[in-house]
Parts: sequence; structure tokens; C-alpha cells
Amino acid sequence: MNSETSSRSASKEVSNVDVERGDGVKWSDKPNFIKPVQRSNSILFNRSTSQIGDHRAEDDVEGEEFRLRDLSIDVKRIVDSLRPHVLFRVKEGYEMKNLPKFDDMVRYGIREEEELELWGLEVHRLAAVAKSEEPPTLEGNAEWFGDADAAGYNRLHRLALQIQYAIDICIHDNELVLLQYHPQLTNESDYEFAHRRICRTFDEDRGSIRYERSIRIEKHNDEALHALVNYVTALMIRLLLRSMSGRFWIENCVSVLAKFAAKIKVVTADLPSAFERTLEAFRDFQIQVTQSPEARGVHVVEAKSSSGSDDDPMAKQQKALQEDIDTSGARYFMEMDAFRHSLSNMIEAAIADLSWNEEIEQPADVFETSSIVYDTGFHDRRTQLCRERDGAIGAAGERKVIDFAGVAFQIGSEVWETLSSSNIHGVHSYTTLTWSRKPFSREGQPKRKDSHDRLTEPAENNPTVHMAGMLDVIKALVPYLMYCGSFPTHLSMFTQLAVLISDPTNPVRYYKQKSFLTGARIHTSAYERNKNPKSSLLSQTVYDTEMARLARQGKPNRQLKEELEKAEKWTIDEKAIIIQHTWYSMISLGVCALLIAGGVALIAVEDMAEGVDPSNLTALAWAAAGFIMIFLQIQTSTGLALERLSSRPYCLSIHH
Repeated sequence: MNSETSSRSASKEVSNVDVERGDGVKWSDKPNFIKPVQRSNSILFNRSTSQIGDHRAEDDVEGEEFRLRDLSIDVKRIVDSLRPHVLFRVKEGYEMKNLPKFDDMVRYGIREEEELELWGLEVHRLAAVAKSEEPPTLEGNAEWFGDADAAGYNRLHRLALQIQYAIDICIHDNELVLLQYHPQLTNESDYEFAHRRICRTFDEDRGSIRYERSIRIEKHNDEALHALVNYVTALMIRLLLRSMSGRFWIENCVSVLAKFAAKIKVVTADLPSAFERTLEAFRDFQIQVTQSPEARGVHVVEAKSSSGSDDDPMAKQQKALQEDIDTSGARYFMEMDAFRHSLSNMIEAAIADLSWNEEIEQPADVFETSSIVYDTGFHDRRTQLCRERDGAIGAAGERKVIDFAGVAFQIGSEVWETLSSSNIHGVHSYTTLTWSRKPFSREGQPKRKDSHDRLTEPAENNPTVHMAGMLDVIKALVPYLMYCGSFPTHLSMFTQLAVLISDPTNPVRYYKQKSFLTGARIHTSAYERNKNPKSSLLSQTVYDTEMARLARQGKPNRQLKEELEKAEKWTIDEKAIIIQHTWYSMISLGVCALLIAGGVALIAVEDMAEGVDPSNLTALAWAAAGFIMIFLQIQTSTGLALERLSSRPYCLSIHH
């Protein structure tokens, strides 16, 4: 959330945050944050991106489909541009030098030469992974991560916490730079949340993690953590570079993600020390703001206000108008903020469900999560529903969000297909993954020649993989979390922002994505054992519902499509629904005509029939015909008989 407040008000809000206890941050000020204890009863929808840009304009920047052989990554150019604070080129012949530094690791005991070397190593690794034909794999030994039981999931929980705390430090450091030099771009909600979590986790007086919690695993912590960071960032770079094209997009995504990966590995080596140093930077910032407002680019014009009271609204307005914010270097700060803010949110979304909710009583290995992308039946629109690990329910319907969920599913399926199902005979704890996919054609595609609907295509066989080790579980779970949850929404907002800030002479473009109907589900054996059969309907996931099952089979879609095709022939106005129904009119008129003709025939044979009163029968037949016509007239509202002759009866209701 970009702040539009003045630099002085921003500094005042930050200075009110207590460093030791984290006081001064109000949960009510964070509309996009839901406390974990509430998430099991929450329904989350993807945020509207209308304020960033109309999604209909996305079609104008959509290119060809992604082809790996066409992916070009200039590693040398990226490595040469890893220090934009030293030299930042805006346009040809326009350069800026000695700018504020983002992603600084010198504060954490790394020399500048080592910092540049670490960044370069990460750039080479990410570029190789992005261009590889083989899917990424989780490095390391299976014993580092353990079995797929409660102990194994607790190890994963602690590894995910370390990454989350490292991301908090990255956000904290970068937002401090923005607060000091360009406060208009500061993401205050992200900064306050990161600052509060750091203060709640780190006991500054004792210089250690509060309550003597051990967030490191017993053995091979650094090796396992680095392997997990490499795996998460490898999947992310493949997803990012398969979503959009363009040199601006590729170079910034690779360089910023490489810097995040390097800094996470550095600060997690000694988190208490890293917490202490980032809080020292916060205190230094407070001192600079207190002693010298000009240090943040604020030039104060000395003038007397109309009132000496700080509570006077007129005095506050005059005070704000007296401040001249220095906006030089806005392009540099905008570019730095756009990629760092978006990628940090995406990393948080990717690891959110690797840890379990400590505020509820559910054990670490008792969970089930599922997601499905289904056809709504309206103008070839798709919708995604997902149930996250902690019980939160989410939904998304924007086209680009669904497309990016499809990219994540494609990358995940490449990994899932490499997994081998474990022999679970006699195994007490294991995790099961099931997924499915079937083609989906957009509006405008040619009709099939046969009589079958396009949605009656049989889905691919639903593969099922049982995993007894956490190594395989992490391989499956990380790409799944990029498919289920808020990750696709963050990516959609990120790409729209990149389109807006990119150079029009070298624009970024969306790749044209293939459309699929997809579904995936992950659950543990402990969840199946502990599930109460009497409450199975209450704990049913989206994947198991009857609606989802029928949606995968295509039955409701076929029925809905047939009814919609019928409704397209109706004429609906404010008074009636006019339905073109030839058979209804012809049959009713035919019956009446038959009765009238029968009466006439009886008159014609009056002298030939003995013992029969043809006149009475004729009157009866004509009365029946008249009754039928009146009855049908009433059933079809007040329409004239002429309307029925034109096969356009007026109906009182949909039933008629």
C-alpha cells in the first residue's frame, strides 16, 4: 500500500512504534491482514486490481506462447548491473550516481566484494535453473528433513519461520531506505507488520529470541535451509519468466530474487544478531529524522503558522504545504520498490503454509488442503476455489489470476511427475498428493465436429503419489502453494505494475497461456485417522464436494450450457418473456383444428348416422376447442391469438 502522507507524518508514525515491545501498530490499520486465529473462519477473495489498471488492457500486451528455446537471459549484463546505487541508467545519456543502497548486506558483516560475489553466484544459479529443461529439485539428503510425520513437519515449520524472519529483515531494511529518501513510496503496512514481528520475536535486552525458543533444527540446519531457499527461488524464477517476457522484466526479476536469496542465507546464519542490527538501523533513522529533516529530502521553509497549537487543522495544513519533498531520483526508487515489494510478498505467500498455525491446537501433521479451477459456464469464465492448510477459504475469478495459477500448476505438475510413490504398507505416517487436469477452450474456438460438448472430454487420469519422507513432501508442497492461495493474485498485481513502469520502447508482454481445468489435493494420513466420520461433511474440502466432483466430470457444465443456449433464443422485456416455441403453438392449434374439423364432419354425416345426435356432438367438440383455446390463452398471459400463430407465446413464468 503506497502512502500519500507527507514525510513528517510518516516519520511521526514510525517514531511512535516501540522498538522493544512492538507497540504502536494497530491491527485495525491493516485491512489486508487477518490474524491467524481467525483464518479458519475467513473467506478471502482476491483483491481488485482496478486501481492499478483495467484488466481488459492486458490483451494489448499479450504476445506468443512461452517457448524455452526462445528464453534469453543475459547473465553478464545482469551481473554488471547488480550495483544500481553506484550507477543507475535511466535513459541513454541520463545517469545517476551514488544513490541510496537497497538489499545491503554490509551491515551484517559481509564485505562489498563478498556481497557482489554472492549476488553473482545466485544470478548464475537462477539463470541456469530458468533455462533448464529439467524441473528444479530439492537438494540435500533425506535425513536432513526427516520422515513425513509430526517431527518432520515441525522441522519444516522451523525452516519456514527462519525464512519468514529473514524476509522481515529484508522488508525492514528496504522500507527504511524508502522512509528516509522517498517516503511517498513507503509500504507502511508491510513495514509496520515486519517491524512488529521482529520486536515480538527478538528480545533486545537479552540479545536472543524471546522465551528461549529454538527455531533452528537440531542437525544440518544451514544446509537444509539453503536447499529450501534454493528450491523456492528456483520455482519462482521459472514461474516469473514463463509469465511475462521482456528484458526489463527478466533482468530485474533475476537480480532482485538473487539478492533476496543471498541475504536470506546471510542473515539466517545468526538471526539474533541480524535482528539487533536491523533495529539499530531503525534507531539511527529515528535520530536522523529528529535532528535533520533535510536528511530525508525534506526542505522546510521557515514560516509562522496561523496558530501555535499542534491540534489546529489549519496549522497542520500550512505546515504540510511548507514542506517541499525532494522527488529527484523518483524513477530509481519506483523501480527498486516495485520489484522488491512485490517479490517479498510473493516469497511470503509461497512459504505461508510450510509452517503450521501456532495459535490453534491442530498438530503440525494433521491437515488437508485442496484447490480447483472450474468452468463457471458463463462466457467461458473460470474460477478458482482453494482451501488452505489452516482452513482459510479463498476464491479468485480474474482472468490473469487464473492464468497464472495455471502456470504454477504446469510447473508443479512437472515436479510431481518426477515423484515416485512410496510403499506405504506398514508405514504409519505419510502424505498423499492427487492432481488432475483437462483442456479448456476459450470463447471463439471452433466448434467440435461431433455432437459431444467440449467439456465432455475425459480428464487425464488422476495421478496419486504417497510420500513417506519430507524430502518428497517439500518437493510437492512448495509448487502446490504457488498454485493454491494468494500467490497468483500477488503475481497478477506485480505484472500489471511492471507493465505500467516499463519503458514503452522496450515493453514487457504477457505470454499467451494455455487454458486448463485443474485440481489438486494434499492431505496427511494423520488427518484421515483423526477425522471424525460423523462430522465428515463439515470437514469436507472443496476437492471432495459433490459440486467439484460433477464439475470435474462436466455434467453441470453441459446442462448449464444447454439451458443457456435455449435462453439465447428468448426475447425478454420488462413485462414478459417471449419464447420461440413452434411445437407448443402448432400442437395446440392442431388439437383445436382437429376438434373443429371433427364437428364439421359430424354435420356432414348427420343423415348417414343412425341413433346418433350429430348436432350435440358438434357442439361438444366446438366447446372443447373453445375451452382449450381459452385455457392456453390464460396460460400464456394476455398475448393475442395472432402471437401464437407466429409461434411466440407469452409466458407468465419460466415454468410455462
